Amino acid sequence: MKSFDTIQMYGRVVVALAIMAVASTDALAADKKAKGVEDWEIRGAKGYVMTNTAYALRNITNSKYLHWNSGAIDLKWDTEHKPRTEPKPRIAFYTAFNGAKPSPLKFGDQVAIGLPGNAPGKVSMYLVYKKKGKGINLTFEQWSGLHWEVQGGPKGTPVPTNAKIALYNHVTKDYVIYAEREHGINLNWNGVVNPPRDHRTKK
Repeated sequence: MKSFDTIQMYGRVVVALAIMAVASTDALAADKKAKGVEDWEIRGAKGYVMTNTAYALRNITNSKYLHWNSGAIDLKWDTEHKPRTEPKPRIAFYTAFNGAKPSPLKFGDQVAIGLPGNAPGKVSMYLVYKKKGKGINLTFEQWSGLHWEVQGGPKGTPVPTNAKIALYNHVTKDYVIYAEREHGINLNWNGVVNPPRDHRTKK
């Protein structure tokens, strides 16, 4: 028969293991991130994504839609639309400045990601990389070029709506994905969160 002291010791061990398990779970939750670079869906009517057309951009990892503050400067997650409904289309893809009429967007096209409804003579805002010190360093500014590329399918083929895609930025030469962080929206660059491994043999 086990002594009272032995039972107490076992009890303390069990409690310690339980605390460690909870701490490990919390650590994992704090480090939540995308499983891969194809972390987005361009949500819209069934068919193919068209340039110069408004869509909702959904993140797959956290199941939320991309939005921004009223000044169209910083990104945030859309919390306004009702569950199980499509939110207001807020993002458009452009292949030219205040571009021509809509045409099918293709995998591998270099594009600008901007606010919908751009028109000649109107000051439009586009999602660009700009170092700000904290956060992912993405903000909205006036036209500065075709900095993005939609990947996830054979190059040159039309991009289907509601399909998994990756967003590649040519300035950072990296993919933007969901990843929890201390400052700003929970987005990061894949190369920062998942740095490439060095398989070279160390001498």
